[in-house]
Amino acid sequence: MAPRDPAQLRATLADGFDCEVDPLETYESTFREVTADPFELFVTDVLRGGDIADRTVTQYRIAFQQWRTYMADVGRHPACPNAAHVRGFARWLQVEQGNDAVATIRQKLQKLDRAFRFWQRDSALPHTERYNPVALARDQIDWETFDDTADKSPPPISRAELQARIGSITDLRTQVQLATQLKLGLRVGELCNVRLQDVNLVDEELTEYYPLGTHERLAGRPNAIYIPSKHERDGNKSHVPRILPLDAELQSLLRRYLRVRPTWIDDWLFVLSGGGPVGTKTVNRAWKETFHPAFAETAEYRAITSHFGRHYFTTYWRTEQDLPRELVQYMRGDVVGDPAADDSAMHHYLHTYYEDIEEPYRREIYSLDVSVPQLS
Repeated sequence: MAPRDPAQLRATLADGFDCEVDPLETYESTFREVTADPFELFVTDVLRGGDIADRTVTQYRIAFQQWRTYMADVGRHPACPNAAHVRGFARWLQVEQGNDAVATIRQKLQKLDRAFRFWQRDSALPHTERYNPVALARDQIDWETFDDTADKSPPPISRAELQARIGSITDLRTQVQLATQLKLGLRVGELCNVRLQDVNLVDEELTEYYPLGTHERLAGRPNAIYIPSKHERDGNKSHVPRILPLDAELQSLLRRYLRVRPTWIDDWLFVLSGGGPVGTKTVNRAWKETFHPAFAETAEYRAITSHFGRHYFTTYWRTEQDLPRELVQYMRGDVVGDPAADDSAMHHYLHTYYEDIEEPYRREIYSLDVSVPQLS
């Protein structure tokens, strides 16, 4: 007999004993209404109340802030998760945050677990001794094989299926954002951080309304985009900047989007209707809505998330096109050599490598087959 799904077994047992499978979900709305932060209570009462070094307190705060960020992405208050959220957080730390060392991930879950155990004992909070989702998840994760999950590939998806998924997106801004990540290999933070000055899109009509391509690094580089390093723009992660070509398809998509983008709002490329840049949470949700549940995580494959565009881009150039490794590294924003000794060296680095990748990129970049109607 094939083993039954643990989720089904758990649901059956919960029904039999009149228990909740996800008991903390009940308190979601209340936690959002109250102004007190349960994590701050733990820090103040336990860490600050004891003989704990400031450095250790800072490490706890970092772990808690990462947990808050992840839970905001999945749409749940950080004080009332279930075990699946905690397992997802462990994977998120590894895949999205670059915590490749299992020991680092386990230490962060240990810090989170300590806060939950404190809440279970504190009379001001609804957590009971019956359910600790962090402790449960720590037991469920197979730490012996967890190292291997970093190598778990996204699910196989044909070019036709990818094109169909992107083509099915009805919101123009969302479609352009996902297409931009796929065609340029951008991290979600880099996408949200693009400013109008970084996009040297040749279009006389649009340049009357937008300061397109005014960044000094783009001088003499038409139809190209500049991606700053983390040293130049907060939120970016690459150690070095890069210039990438905009092919005809992405140019057309960007022109279509910019013609309907409110011209008076900020200087970010992708903006909310009320002002301010589109955040990573919005883009992450768009990827999930476009590709899940068909391409959600399984025992064999990672889920398709906002990181997929970078993976797909890298795999295409390394495997299908066999582009020299250093050129792929340049397009990803990885360090190639030691280019950043001074501004002159960086200028040489950027433009030398751009000259090497521009022609093969424009010739070989895959099409997403997105139909762009001509606007009058």
